[in-house]
Amino acid sequence: MFKSLEIKKSAIHKISSGHGELNKSDVEGQIKSLIPGEWILLKDVEGKKLYIGFANPLVADKIPAIRVLKKLSSPPKSDLVEELISARIKKSYDARLKYKGYENGCRVVFGESDGLPGLIIDSYENCTLIQINSAGMDKWREHIKSTVLEIIKRPVCFLDNPQQRIKEVLPHFREELSVEKISISENNFSYEIPAKNLQKIGWYYDHRENRNKFESVLTKYNGSKEKGLDLFCYGGSWGLHQLRGGVKSVEFVDQAPLQEIIENHLEINKFNNRGSFQRADVFKWLDEAISSKKKFNIIACDPPAFAKSKKDKLAAIEGYKKLHRKVFKVADESCLIAFASCTHYISLEEFQETIIYSAKQENRELNILELGMQGWDHPVSSFHDRANYIKYILVRIE
Repeated sequence: MFKSLEIKKSAIHKISSGHGELNKSDVEGQIKSLIPGEWILLKDVEGKKLYIGFANPLVADKIPAIRVLKKLSSPPKSDLVEELISARIKKSYDARLKYKGYENGCRVVFGESDGLPGLIIDSYENCTLIQINSAGMDKWREHIKSTVLEIIKRPVCFLDNPQQRIKEVLPHFREELSVEKISISENNFSYEIPAKNLQKIGWYYDHRENRNKFESVLTKYNGSKEKGLDLFCYGGSWGLHQLRGGVKSVEFVDQAPLQEIIENHLEINKFNNRGSFQRADVFKWLDEAISSKKKFNIIACDPPAFAKSKKDKLAAIEGYKKLHRKVFKVADESCLIAFASCTHYISLEEFQETIIYSAKQENRELNILELGMQGWDHPVSSFHDRANYIKYILVRIE
């Protein structure tokens, strides 16, 4: 049966509707005797309430040691955990299927936002990839795999992130993918990413709706669309949306060895000879482009996260300013620029300020055309939700 801990009165406010996080100091007694990832009962004695969650006594004091998942109305059954995990995975997947196109591939589970802290699941046309970053989920690794296989009916592989797992003192399993490449269908584009080139958990679904918005504006735009640019391109999705939106040719830039991938994506999406890939550090590439007076009519700039923790926030803001100033230097008159960010610790308003500041420094006047957040398979409950991390701002230079 489940062991139990009592929640201190001072920490009850941390639990909202049966969800939340607790530190070691938020419960009575020690949790050292618990097994990492052990599922436990949490008691609010004063409020006469009972919750279920899981604990990890090995995490650092600054990291939440207990995740609360559900308020219980009665004493739990022994198979409660299996039922809860299976039900939440199915509920999450069913929610994604309500949106056209998401059945071909999507983020099936987005961790805490879907009530499964530390669990990320992405589905593709030929497989489903699972990433587990919490001990409480890792304890049910095989059950999660079998549940996903039963629900989605595609080969299932684990693609764990060692940097995330080390925070929970979890081992890193090196599992070979059962497919040589993942096949992706998004916004009526096809992509193929070889296993050796995978970043994160395979694909960045989080900007899918923003890429759609970007293309929609391009199809209505009567300005010049001769030369496009896709910075930090990865699979080239922003650039392909430019091409379908009427841009004649696009330069794709990334520091990773992606030339074959980009050329393949141009070919399978029928944009042969309308794009070229440049392997380079984007900042240095921009410096060279500025020196050679290159100019572009349409630009997408979607860099990786600039801050891994809150203490890096100020450095990240300065990094965005530096990058955005360079982008404005290669922007032609009336250029459309899609600025994107996936940095958790910077708000939309702060991100906007880096753009406005950079424009002023380069004597460019802006018209903000639209804003965006993450796709519908990355649910958030409020603007202040920490799961709300994607920013997209489309501007036109006046």
